[in-house]
Amino acid sequence: MKRDFRKQITEGDRIIHAHGQLDMFTEDLHLLLDKAIETRDANDILYAVVDAYKAGLAIGTRHGKRKAAAV
Repeated sequence: MKRDFRKQITEGDRIIHAHGQLDMFTEDLHLLLDKAIETRDANDILYAVVDAYKAGLAIGTRHGKRKAAAV
């Protein structure tokens, strides 16, 4: 499966611009990155990225369900 991450990042920027509540706030970033900043361990940075991806999946799925229910 071919993916174009640059295109997906651009799409994500458009979605965030249209739905500001989906933007990450400072507290969210701290939750993800505090351990990585403290330990400076590459694995902790990877885990932060994976956790952000999982959170994005959850948000996207909830948003999709709400949008489908509204139709």
